[in-house]
Amino acid sequence: MTARRTQQGPVAAPGDYLYGCLLLLLAESPSYGYGLAARLSELGLANVDSGKVYRALRRLDADGLLESWWEPGAGPARRSYAVTPAGVEYLETCASTVAASSRTLGDFLARQRRLAAPRLRAAASA
Repeated sequence: MTARRTQQGPVAAPGDYLYGCLLLLLAESPSYGYGLAARLSELGLANVDSGKVYRALRRLDADGLLESWWEPGAGPARRSYAVTPAGVEYLETCASTVAASSRTLGDFLARQRRLAAPRLRAAASA
């Protein structure tokens, strides 16, 4: 799970963003897969395939970034997840990567606006 690099710094890959989002949600409160999948839209990830969410959770768990346990209930038991100290460290790395990506995207948008401004002025005066 590493970020790609540009000349300005790291850029979050889409899979890495999913990992970061899952860690962030779990750092806020332990949860289970279905509940996490439902909350991903809060972070801009709407309609993520539940299989992808569960694969990401298994990977984060296998990498020691999460801990999991089975919770019995009225229905079938469900696996709950919480962030480990290593997961908190990785979340900080993800946050740094997202911040760098945000700066890179902001630079892109500023350059595009400068390029578009003369065209907009020309169209307004025509």
